[in-house]
Amino acid sequence: MKVSGDVKLKEIFMSKLQELEQKDRRFCVYMYQKQDDGDIYYIGQGTIARSKAMNKHSKICQSIDKIHGTNILIYKDNLTKQEALDLEVKLIKQYV
Repeated sequence: MKVSGDVKLKEIFMSKLQELEQKDRRFCVYMYQKQDDGDIYYIGQGTIARSKAMNKHSKICQSIDKIHGTNILIYKDNLTKQEALDLEVKLIKQYV
């Protein structure tokens, strides 16, 4: 009987977790575009704050920013984490 109760508890927990994840729509997909030629050099997902935190990105992104300047483009916001991840992958495939 305990196993059955544990399974039901796990189902309830997972259902509630999914509900919370659907309500957490603070994520976005963003692009870094060189200011001088308009090329997209980075596609990422995270929060709006993350998109603006160049110092938290790779040294390559930081170097490109210093040389070319960067426009930060918010491609889409108000996404769940999973929606942002899925869109990020789709856009990377499209731009690569």
